[in-house]
Amino acid sequence: MADRAKSGKELLALVLRILPPGRYYTLKQIYDLLDREGYLLPADLEMHKGETETKAYRRLQNGLRDGAKTRHIQKNQDCRPYQYRVSP
Repeated sequence: MADRAKSGKELLALVLRILPPGRYYTLKQIYDLLDREGYLLPADLEMHKGETETKAYRRLQNGLRDGAKTRHIQKNQDCRPYQYRVSP
């Protein structure tokens, strides 16, 4: 049985496509935007195995981390929770 939930790489591509560069967002704000705008499928909203968060939330976290490594995403480490933005 294949996992139909989006990967972190797919979620990062969505973030890069829909968020304007320069403005910081928390992970929760980005997740809520993706959910509200209909980018997340029912498979994305399933709970991550043995966890208290959805697959999309966990994978979005991973995608943003990977985007920061490739410098597509900037991470504001001066605040808690961290904030992310598309690199200008």
